[in-house]
Amino acid sequence: MHGSLKDSLEDTFVNKGFDKQALNATLKRRFKTGERRAKIIARDQTSKTIGKLTKLRHQQIGIKEYDWFTSGDERVREDHAMMHGTRQNWEITPSTGHPGEAVMCRCVAIPVIE
Repeated sequence: MHGSLKDSLEDTFVNKGFDKQALNATLKRRFKTGERRAKIIARDQTSKTIGKLTKLRHQQIGIKEYDWFTSGDERVREDHAMMHGTRQNWEITPSTGHPGEAVMCRCVAIPVIE
C-alpha cells in the first residue's frame, strides 16, 4: 500500500530537498499523474512548505510581523496584489491566508525586525 500524498511529498522533501524535479518524479511514479499535473502539484506543495517553514522560523525567533510581497507580475491574484507591501501579524490570518498558503501562491513574507 502506498502512503498518502502528504507522506510521499514529505519524504521527497526530506531526502531531496526542494527539488521540483524529484517531486515531479515522485508524483508521476507513485500516483500516476501526468507531467503537467505533477509540475503543478510539485510547485504548489513546494510553495506551501516554504511558506510554513518561513512562518515557523519567524515565530521561533520571536518575529511577530512580516511585510507581504508578491512576485509583481501579471499572474498575481487581485486579492494578493492588494496585500502587497502591507504589514501582517503571524497570529492573525488574513482572508487570503498567509503567503504561500493559497493554491499556487508565489507571495513571500519578509520579516519585520525592530
